[in-house]
Amino acid sequence: MEDFYLPFGGHLNANNRWVKLGNLQLISKEKKGRIEKIIDRAKKDRAISLRMSSYDLEKIKERAKEEGIPYQTLINMILHKYVTKRLVDKEEILKMVNILKGEKSNITIR
Repeated sequence: MEDFYLPFGGHLNANNRWVKLGNLQLISKEKKGRIEKIIDRAKKDRAISLRMSSYDLEKIKERAKEEGIPYQTLINMILHKYVTKRLVDKEEILKMVNILKGEKSNITIR
């Protein structure tokens, strides 16, 4: 922006809305379509009613408070990770790590 010539002096303000618009880049229709699909999938368009034990709800609220997020958001995150197969059992992961470490220690170099 320093190289931009202004005939009457002055300078461009980086916060000016026209300057910001000038920095936008065009994207292809395909990329725009992919972005729109991602946004559509991320929209929270359904409200549900859910029954759960008081104990579980209190524990979720405690964990949410530790994370600094609303408990409903935490529940939503957990459900999303489950349906996208990214929710993992910590104990299972630790078992696998230990198994892999044991396999490495059994390898002999000749």
